[in-house]
Amino acid sequence: MLALITSAGLVASGAQAQELWGGTGVGMTPDAVRMAFPAARAMPDPARKASFGTLLVSIPEVDVFGHRGRADFYFDSDRLTTVRLIVEPQDLTQQSNRLVVERIQAELGRPPECVLGLLCSWRLPTRTVAFSAGRLQPGSYLMVEYTGPSAARAR
Repeated sequence: MLALITSAGLVASGAQAQELWGGTGVGMTPDAVRMAFPAARAMPDPARKASFGTLLVSIPEVDVFGHRGRADFYFDSDRLTTVRLIVEPQDLTQQSNRLVVERIQAELGRPPECVLGLLCSWRLPTRTVAFSAGRLQPGSYLMVEYTGPSAARAR
């Protein structure tokens, strides 16, 4: 069953954790993310690693701005740093890229910085939201990434 999870993405106030996506906050533990999302699964060891963290939790089916996708949660020292929303090729249309960018822009209230329409980012004081996509026709993938402050990302 498709877990309908909203991507509210509102910036939290100073006393609260900095929100990334769907109510998750920078610094949450893997257990806290799994408790917040009953459909979330712990990833087998060793999971995928990136410069900004290790994939430890995933939700196999979520709504990604009107598309069927998954949510991957990356952690550094067991603290949440990044949420990636990924839509696979079979769930994309020729309008997907434009529609997703428009919905993120409406959510964040400002236009993105874009390169060739395939990579867009919104740099906010407490987080960065990035959109990336493969080829436009036919679409090869679509990803939206919510990232908190990070030394690895500041380079």
